[in-house]
Amino acid sequence: MIRISSVKLVNSGTERLPQNREEQYDQLKRKLTKKVSKLLKVDISDISKLIIRKHSIDARKKTEIMDVYVVDVCINKKGFTEEKVLKKSGCKSAAIVSEKKYVFPNNRKEDNELKRDTGDNPGRPIIVGSGPAGLFCAYELAVSGYCPIVIERGMDIDKRHEAVEAFWRGEALLPDGNVQFGEGGAGTFSDGKLNTMVKDKNGLGYECLKIFHNFGASEDILYESKPHIGTDVLHTVIKNIRNKIIEMGGEFYFQKKVNSLIIKNNKIGGVVCEDGQEFISNVVVLAIGHSARDTFYALNDQGITMEPKAFAVGLRVEHSQALINKSQYGIDNPTSLPPSPYKVTARSSDGRGVYSFCMCPGGYVVNASSEDKRLCVNGMSYSGRDGKNANSAIVVTVEPKDFGSDEILAGVEFQRKLEEKAYQLAGGKVPVEYFDDFKNGVLGVEINATDKSKRNLPCIKGLWEFAPVHEILPDDINKSIIEGMGHFGRMIEGFDSDEAIFSGVEARTSSPVRMTRDENYEAVGIEGLYPCGEGAGYAGGITSAAMDGIRTAEKIAIHYRSGKSFYRDMAKNKRDNLDKDIRKNLDDKLSLNIQNSYEYKDASNILIYCSAKGEADTTSIIDKAIADGKKVYCPKITDTKNRVMEFVRINSRSELKDGKYSIPEPTLNNNSEIFTANKENTLVILPGLVFDKSGNRIGYGGGYYDNFLIRFSDELTNGMMKIAAIGYDFQLIKEDLSCYMNKHDVKVTTILTDKETIRL
Repeated sequence: MIRISSVKLVNSGTERLPQNREEQYDQLKRKLTKKVSKLLKVDISDISKLIIRKHSIDARKKTEIMDVYVVDVCINKKGFTEEKVLKKSGCKSAAIVSEKKYVFPNNRKEDNELKRDTGDNPGRPIIVGSGPAGLFCAYELAVSGYCPIVIERGMDIDKRHEAVEAFWRGEALLPDGNVQFGEGGAGTFSDGKLNTMVKDKNGLGYECLKIFHNFGASEDILYESKPHIGTDVLHTVIKNIRNKIIEMGGEFYFQKKVNSLIIKNNKIGGVVCEDGQEFISNVVVLAIGHSARDTFYALNDQGITMEPKAFAVGLRVEHSQALINKSQYGIDNPTSLPPSPYKVTARSSDGRGVYSFCMCPGGYVVNASSEDKRLCVNGMSYSGRDGKNANSAIVVTVEPKDFGSDEILAGVEFQRKLEEKAYQLAGGKVPVEYFDDFKNGVLGVEINATDKSKRNLPCIKGLWEFAPVHEILPDDINKSIIEGMGHFGRMIEGFDSDEAIFSGVEARTSSPVRMTRDENYEAVGIEGLYPCGEGAGYAGGITSAAMDGIRTAEKIAIHYRSGKSFYRDMAKNKRDNLDKDIRKNLDDKLSLNIQNSYEYKDASNILIYCSAKGEADTTSIIDKAIADGKKVYCPKITDTKNRVMEFVRINSRSELKDGKYSIPEPTLNNNSEIFTANKENTLVILPGLVFDKSGNRIGYGGGYYDNFLIRFSDELTNGMMKIAAIGYDFQLIKEDLSCYMNKHDVKVTTILTDKETIRL
């Protein structure tokens, strides 16, 4: 693959773009393909694939704004290698690269010695919180067969959206349905920005972006230098991820608050909820948000090691988006450039950092309160970023020494005091003040009473009111903000104008505490307890939280087997270590049990697996069925990518040859008879490793049999086709395996072992 690191397209800012986002993307790829063909000196038809890896805007020259792309291309020109193409083109910005793919450490052989003993029950990981950290941790674990349980104190996304909209209209604040608490976390009611300062050496950040894209986010998040989804699209994406986790065996509990942890002998044992319900597990992930203040206190009381940490507080500032666009692009309202973002930083005279945070182009300030009689704000935008104002938080760094106490949770109380002041200023409405009034109030100058009716008004989700915002923060922080605004006005013309709009208070930029954890990501001194994400103090945004959630899932996968892996290994070890004579005796009994079953006797068609690698032997059953005049079909894999197989009729076992995975298979040619639906009774005999008495089956994880059986749903429903799982008696366990079954897993109707027959 050839990577070109600087492909430039002129953007006047006034071009007409297709309204449909997909059409915009197709048009862009055509332009890039044409440009790349010239850079590499090949025909357009020679480019078989083009992938956009990065996009940024170079607006340093307002008269010549450039879209700058990094692209990967594949060349299919006959007789030309990538090396020849590069040499011939002389393109200095091109190089040969290989694609870096993220790989989750599931069932790695090198981790076998690190696996911990969980006794006879593997347990299912419990994840407390369904923000980005919890959701992405749950997703990776679900994909790997862990069937996690997610416990969320807030509402599911649909109920939460209704509750938040009602609150913004003036209805009561709900403790379990607000901007901070509920499915998706605080980031769901934000700009949905996905850029992060976290280094991405192993492709983990890109993995997060791919997951967002796979579940509904637009493709441009995979390459934009500052990707964003938007709160409207995030609602759908979050729900899609949750439904996929459930499909893979996970469970979600909403409006269920965890009150305490079960800890025994320095090991986690589960959680206790507010309603008294206990969830037992040897793995618990604390993916709580930065606003879970009551949970911080409960964890502190239980002795969970944590420490205060620095964060930032400040105010939201709004300007017209046209003002920001004009400063950054030289154009008020561009048609082919996105609403311009900005990032500004400064240092005040007392040494404090002052900077913009969570900048929302074309966005809204939102009432983000979560506690009664306390008020805080945040920024939000929709996917189109089409609001008339731009906003960001202008914040100042505060450290534990500023909190007024040495207590671990002093930062929480510092935040609360500021939010109480903000609430009182406007009776629960968001307090708003123009910058000139704010500045005069801080400096002790009489506030100007001139007519402000023609000034720009704020864009706020929630009720708001003009009030003395300058009374919320301590004087030194206010003065730092004023100094910072002066610096920023020299960077962006008009930034420090009198008409800039302040609202407050922004007090929840990040968690006020950090839960200390070791190199395994476990809470210090407690095995199996994993603090992660923003609330634990290890992330500062959607993507960094999602990445921390996946890293936590990695640590769990290294030290604990998934339920499916646990049961597979248990059965496989017993099966593979059987004495030869004992195995022969068990196979004879199993074969006889099958032959005596009415399912076998009534069937005209026998679809049966070919035994290999220690499986219960089917050779005698195949021979008997052929001798009895039954039509016998054996599986042939035809598509490994999509996990497709067909059953091909054989008249003798001599027709079987080693095929995929060294399993005997029939040959497939034009004369082969492939099984199709018919009106004859059919028995399908499946392999497997573990079964329960309810018909749930854990196989090898390929999904071939389930994919095949789904095609015959009518025959399964009317009883013309029956499914039998066969195996040794120890493969039939008393535990319920339903939680490890995926949405598309097909239950068996009969279980046959060397000792018994179970019909369902």
